[in-house]
Amino acid sequence: MLYIGAMDELDYNSLNPGIRALVKELRETHGFNTTDSGDGTNLTNGMEGALAERHVYIQVEQGTFFTDGEHLQALYPNAYVEASWWPGSGTCMLLLFPDGLVAPEGYSTVDPKAN
Repeated sequence: MLYIGAMDELDYNSLNPGIRALVKELRETHGFNTTDSGDGTNLTNGMEGALAERHVYIQVEQGTFFTDGEHLQALYPNAYVEASWWPGSGTCMLLLFPDGLVAPEGYSTVDPKAN
């Protein structure tokens, strides 16, 4: 389906409170293999490399990469979904920003479907 192999057990209490319910929904309701997440507080608490926005990383299979991304966007239509693929490795990741994504000053986000 969506995930590669069996998903690891996850202690939901170990997640940031602001993202916990979404991660649980993605895993238990929709079958996505979440691998990392945050609610933006780690950055303000000084964690190097943390993202400022609520986010969830999801590992998907190469053969369903695009359809999984489209499915995720359909589930969360106001979210921003980013897709990454590392050729030769078979590793494909989706990055979900459930609250959308505000472009930093000097940049813009473009919806490719708008053209």
